[in-house]
Amino acid sequence: RFGAGEQSPHRHLQTLKAVSNTILLGNPIAATTQLGDLFVNAYRFGGRNAFKGVLETITGKNVVNVKDFGLENHISQDLSDVKGIAQTVQDTLFRVSQFSRVDRFGKNSLLQSAWNKNTALAKSEKGIQKLKEEYGGAFGKEFDSLVNDLAEGKVSENSKLLLFMELTGSQPVTLSDMPQKYLEAPNGRIFYSLKSFGL
Repeated sequence: RFGAGEQSPHRHLQTLKAVSNTILLGNPIAATTQLGDLFVNAYRFGGRNAFKGVLETITGKNVVNVKDFGLENHISQDLSDVKGIAQTVQDTLFRVSQFSRVDRFGKNSLLQSAWNKNTALAKSEKGIQKLKEEYGGAFGKEFDSLVNDLAEGKVSENSKLLLFMELTGSQPVTLSDMPQKYLEAPNGRIFYSLKSFGL
């Protein structure tokens, strides 16, 4: 997983993938379709938290955003597996069509919606139990510290890690989010094009 996953596909396959991504996603219709992410946020974090998260994102009141995770120019792992001129053209059309901006808005709204939900959970015994069931194993000895940070509304390394985990629960933004076969076969990744979100 961590060896082959770092390898890049053949440059011709990278170009083919970039051309395909650009044609299918580099347009305003695809950008508008990205707004569907907001409904996924409502499903995952509750309508109230998601609606509040959208308003806070619009008004710039996010506690964290994609820049805090180095993802301001990163849509998904599947789309970043290209290099050179093909990537430049792809990224330019994603910017011009507003696809990148809408995606960034969706990610920021998700992070804020997750913050709203988890900080509310940290303020009740029942909520803390829910947090423990979902994240107790991941945080181990740090779990109590995480709960305290969330209850106090403190943006710590632990609370940021929790939000990143929430983001990767919706979107495949890192190599570790991708299937093992994707990582093991760099030249076979072309068959996963635009399927990683579904997987």
